[in-house]
Amino acid sequence: MVESHFFHLIDLAVFNSYILFPEQQEANPNFVQLQCLQRYNLENFREELIRNICDLPLTDQPPAHARVHPQPPAAGVFVVEHCLIFVEAKKQCVVCAKNEESGRNRVKTTCSAPECRGKHMHLTSDKNCWWVFHSREFHNT
Repeated sequence: MVESHFFHLIDLAVFNSYILFPEQQEANPNFVQLQCLQRYNLENFREELIRNICDLPLTDQPPAHARVHPQPPAAGVFVVEHCLIFVEAKKQCVVCAKNEESGRNRVKTTCSAPECRGKHMHLTSDKNCWWVFHSREFHNT
């Protein structure tokens, strides 16, 4: 919401500047910076404004838009998808074991990714050990 208001205000400022521009041209006919094309519309005004702000040459072509394709993730700890699966065997939650928590630590949920090597972990509304296990903090401590 704030972002859209900000861009709207920028838009208004540019348009108001465009409206005042011809008045300044008439008031200062000998001022070189105010001389421009005969047909100087809002699009030309915006383009020149952008070129001045970005310090681009005024006669050069604008940079071409290049489509950037997302790069695959770099090889790291977790590269494949991690999905929670239910298994028959009930084993101790790896996060609870590391935190030395007592209580009901045996669960039937594990992660399907090979990097997780079948580690069991909680995933309930009260306890999200699956998320904790997949964080960098868990493996860096």
